[in-house]
Amino acid sequence: MKPQKIQTIKELDPIYDQMQLQYGAKELHAITNGGCIDNPRVCFVFMNPTGRNVASLSDWKGIHSPWIGTKNVWKLFYRLGMMEERIYTKIQSLKANQWDEKFAEEVYQDVKDKRMYLTNLGKCTQMDARPLSNRGVSTIFRFIISRDCINSSRKDCDFWQSSK
Repeated sequence: MKPQKIQTIKELDPIYDQMQLQYGAKELHAITNGGCIDNPRVCFVFMNPTGRNVASLSDWKGIHSPWIGTKNVWKLFYRLGMMEERIYTKIQSLKANQWDEKFAEEVYQDVKDKRMYLTNLGKCTQMDARPLSNRGVSTIFRFIISRDCINSSRKDCDFWQSSK
């Protein structure tokens, strides 16, 4: 392993992309994170992303954040008072394929404004919610998530990357 200096969370994205190619569905993008990166009030950590997230599709050019194109999790945030009614209503009215990059940005601006940070334990997207069998993958996911959430407000965290 060799040390790699990480200045921002976004610098982890290329590492997530490498992991996606190695462990995820090759035709999908990794789903990373979104919302308030610097000093969030609350961090929601979900499990592994699936192809139901339209941001995982190969032709998606926008942000690769959790739950884009879905409805249920936004219902939870709305009921907790953590989402603007106007945005929630639009989410509920759209089908997955009707989300576009601009609307995804609008949703995640609201997430950011509410000082929420959303991420996944696993970053590698699968077609379905099957568990990943490679124990090493789950180990690196735990390590990365610790950098992703715990150090979200730090500007200088080290990341030890496998040379494989």
